[in-house]
Amino acid sequence: MKKSYLILAHKGPEQLTRLVNALSDDNSWFFIHIDAKSSMGEPEGLSKRKNVFFLRESISCIWGDFSIVSATLCLLKEADRRIGTGRYILISGQDYPLASNSTISEFFLTHKDSEFLECRPFEEIWSQQRYRIESYRLNITQNRGEALIVHPIGLKSLFSEAFQIRKRPWRNFLANKQIDVSKKLYALGLIFKRRQEPPIPVFGGSQWFALTAEITIEILRFLKN
Repeated sequence: MKKSYLILAHKGPEQLTRLVNALSDDNSWFFIHIDAKSSMGEPEGLSKRKNVFFLRESISCIWGDFSIVSATLCLLKEADRRIGTGRYILISGQDYPLASNSTISEFFLTHKDSEFLECRPFEEIWSQQRYRIESYRLNITQNRGEALIVHPIGLKSLFSEAFQIRKRPWRNFLANKQIDVSKKLYALGLIFKRRQEPPIPVFGGSQWFALTAEITIEILRFLKN
């Protein structure tokens, strides 16, 4: 069975090389996305390998942000375009296998019709995080957690507490008017456009997965349509 490893990397070129070396066999291909804001280049020992592909489209990824989803979809599309069969396995550049390649291959052959991902109802795993689907998030910087959360509110409380900064120091950042005014006005315009309830059920879980080619094709077809 062909295995396409989809790797999200942002640091540690030596670790990334060790990871690819450990997972390499005759049926493994590697698709690597390097965070656009990372100073890490393509490791010389990997860039010339025939089974290693670095994505030309590089996205600046922010933890907990949709940018990570975008980078993951780029990896899926490239793997599907080049391989189109087998198993698609999303991992981090900081991962390292605990089992041999033969054990990994045997596991996926034994479970060739199974999909591996964590998927549970949103309220079950993030009951205190409902703002994630009810509010808007505007990134202030490229750093983790430094974002402006815009809550959907009514006209009566429009000027009360429409904004909430995820990290307390950034309240001073707003007070000092260092955020572009147009961005704040744009945020106000979004308040009345957000749906109170998503049109489809919301699920959540870990981002890592191991999917079959069949479900990957369905995902990409759904997104295209």
